[in-house]
Amino acid sequence: MKEVQRTVRSDRSAAGTWLIALLAASFALRLAFVATAPSALAGDAGHYDLLARAILDRGEFPSAYRSPGYPAFVAAVYAAAGRSPSAVYLLQAVISTAGVYFVYRLGLELLGRGRWRAALVAAACIGANPEIAAYCAMLLRESLTISLTALAAWLAVRTWFGASRAAWPLGVALAALVYVRAEACLLVLPLLAVHVLRRPRVNLRAGLIAIALPLILAGPWMACCAAFRGYGGMQTAFDSCLFSRVWYLSPQGRVAPELRARIVEVVAASKLSDQEVRRYMIPPRLVEQLPYGDVRAEAALYRQLGAIARENVAGQPAAYAADCVNHLRATLGGYWLFWWPDYWNAPPFARNIRDGQWVYVAVKVGNRMVWPAVMIALTAIATAGLWVRRDRAAGPLALLVLGALAAIALVCLCVCGDPRLRLAYDPVLYIAAVAGWRMAAAARPVQTGWRRLRELLSHRPAGVVQET
Repeated sequence: MKEVQRTVRSDRSAAGTWLIALLAASFALRLAFVATAPSALAGDAGHYDLLARAILDRGEFPSAYRSPGYPAFVAAVYAAAGRSPSAVYLLQAVISTAGVYFVYRLGLELLGRGRWRAALVAAACIGANPEIAAYCAMLLRESLTISLTALAAWLAVRTWFGASRAAWPLGVALAALVYVRAEACLLVLPLLAVHVLRRPRVNLRAGLIAIALPLILAGPWMACCAAFRGYGGMQTAFDSCLFSRVWYLSPQGRVAPELRARIVEVVAASKLSDQEVRRYMIPPRLVEQLPYGDVRAEAALYRQLGAIARENVAGQPAAYAADCVNHLRATLGGYWLFWWPDYWNAPPFARNIRDGQWVYVAVKVGNRMVWPAVMIALTAIATAGLWVRRDRAAGPLALLVLGALAAIALVCLCVCGDPRLRLAYDPVLYIAAVAGWRMAAAARPVQTGWRRLRELLSHRPAGVVQET
């Protein structure tokens, strides 16, 4: 018995040591990106900076498109540490490193507390990922979103397994997600819904608290938007983004003819191609023509854009379906690798092959084809394998994967598809992939194949015993 206790203590000590090393390495990687962060702010980062300064200077939030959570976070850091993005970057590095810890704890809940090595591998896929680390040095909400979703998933699984106290911080985390990126709440909603409805009832009160608390904390802002700002929830973002995606289908139509004529003029004056229009180039130009801070007029504009988009979709549903498939492929297609400038600015794939740029060819094939195929296959193996084994983690893992797929599908249907919008769900997908890898490696055909491969490499025929 003493020997078993000594082994358990040694195993826990090793797990703690490796976890501390992983967190230290993850934080160092994030600090490296923060130290080399560019000083200029452009695009979405510049808009977040302007919104944060508007909150500080005038106490207003002059946007019907952005969610208020991240600008408020930036404004709070500006108020405490001066109006420099560097302080925001440093705090994001800390929050992102905490997200690695949340992924590790989620892995322990789903994979088993005795399988800390597998949980550590899943956490390392997030902590050592340069794509995720690079967002710490940008004035963008991705670092905050990834950590919040990992925290919410971990607390939701703990609630599922009977930890009543986890419901309160889970409700707060979901409320924060509503303010930062509302559709990310879909990750845990299937899990919470089944938890409340399942029979026999287990920890029902905790599930109800986790659902009710976000409604109480985020409800006032939603009511304010509906009553005084002219929109509700993510409606404006969905309408304007969907318009940018499907405008090219039909510039002419019966809905909002005057606005359509203005859009045609803007496209002609700015010499925008269809590809540039699909990159959300038109809505900001139309908003610039409105009085500054007129949120109601901005929301009304987005509603008109949404009506145009729905008319175009109804007119050409097949083209819209093909567009959704392309966006889904882009969302699941690995990473942008924007931290690698040569890759980011590399020529198209066909030119890479023609010019013999085989490094780019190999990276693009691995990133856009091999990585998605492997992740999908391993996730399917893990979900099916745990279900067949009747593992206690089968239900929560399957529901989390379902929530991640639902959120990704919503993004591809209504917003736009790119890997950046999938990063929030990578913690769950990597844990599922690690579980799938362990199951695949433990399968009898795989074990037989590895044994025969070792025998071939050692030049020892199967079934032959060497004489001593």
